[in-house]
Amino acid sequence: MRNAHAEAFLTRARAATGPALSVFDGSVPSKPPPKPPYVVVYFRFVTPDGERAPQLVNLEDTTLPVEMYAYVHAVGVTAQAAREVADRVFGQVMGWTPEITDRICGPVRHDDSQPPERDESTALGTVFDAVDVYRLQTLPA
Repeated sequence: MRNAHAEAFLTRARAATGPALSVFDGSVPSKPPPKPPYVVVYFRFVTPDGERAPQLVNLEDTTLPVEMYAYVHAVGVTAQAAREVADRVFGQVMGWTPEITDRICGPVRHDDSQPPERDESTALGTVFDAVDVYRLQTLPA
């Protein structure tokens, strides 16, 4: 189930308008390292409980809702380029409602963002990394 959620998000992000955008799941290939711009996405999954999100928990049901958080790292050669990549992903996933087998999906929401940070540790030299956090809530069908 987790992979179905992640794959839906990754597929949608890869379809962003404009030039082809490399979108990686959790790691960036090292040989050869990709040239910016590109995106790296990390996923976190949470099952809400009765205290945190009582409106999502049906105490009669043994199958629980899921919240998926996608931590999207938009990488560019400048801070402006990183923001532009972040905007492309935002335009593609924000408000989109995925279709996942055996799940009722809500729309993707934007939860948080961080300004671009300079990273000089890459094999290709200095890049800038802007992070956005998106949230998707799904229920059993």
